[in-house]
Amino acid sequence: MTINQHFVDFLARLTPTDAERASYATHKLSIKARLNDSFNVSICNETGSFGNGTGVRFYTDLDLMASIPAASQRNDSQSMLSAVKTSFEGRFTSSSIGIRTPAVVCYFSDNRTVEVTPAYYQEQSNGFSVYLIPDFGGWQKASPSAHNAYVNNINSNLGYKVKPLIRLIKALKYFRNIPISSFYLELRIAKYCQDEESIIYEYDIQRVISRLISDNLAAIRDPMGISGLVSPCTTELQRLDAMSKLNTALTRVNNAVACQKADQHTDALGWWKLVFDREI
Repeated sequence: MTINQHFVDFLARLTPTDAERASYATHKLSIKARLNDSFNVSICNETGSFGNGTGVRFYTDLDLMASIPAASQRNDSQSMLSAVKTSFEGRFTSSSIGIRTPAVVCYFSDNRTVEVTPAYYQEQSNGFSVYLIPDFGGWQKASPSAHNAYVNNINSNLGYKVKPLIRLIKALKYFRNIPISSFYLELRIAKYCQDEESIIYEYDIQRVISRLISDNLAAIRDPMGISGLVSPCTTELQRLDAMSKLNTALTRVNNAVACQKADQHTDALGWWKLVFDREI
């Protein structure tokens, strides 16, 4: 197989399976039922990597956004998170429940993890629903539907290869333990792809990593103008760790691409396997 064919095969193995989706669908139903009982929630939608088609098999959690009716809302976002956590603890007694702002996290016994973000509907912006989500006691604006539309538009313009490229970079993040926000990667890669005419995975992986490094993983402004500045990492130490690991990855990617251009197929494949710490 060519290197590109190896990537196509690798992507198929990175994609969550039907069994994984069915398992998460069951958890989603039970979570929605509990939210409805406790807070009269009628809207609870999938967001994040799993919901928008860029998730990585075995690594990506299911993200849900629950629209909390006004009568059940708390002024302080930490209080809202605590209320949801308490509700889940009363229902999912064999599961570990925690808070990882902006979400309440349910660690189910079947090794599935579901993150539930309580959200307060605010307004419509260019046809998209805008919510307030927890931000360490305060609130920040978010609009998953707007960001999905942004990525979907670029993806369709480039032969539906943008989301697979995002999945590959997220796989690198997980396999090499690079502490970068998935949401940040989603927006950065989509923004990079806006200026491209085509996507060739091996070359665009190289360019995306180079761009991340040359920009020093700087925060980016939300292209949809809703979420403000989007940070790559929670702390400066995480950013420095991420930069170090990205530099290591880029060295290996550069070697892989150089071997490929020299028609050294076996060596190129060996470097790509080292990049991802996996068989590709």
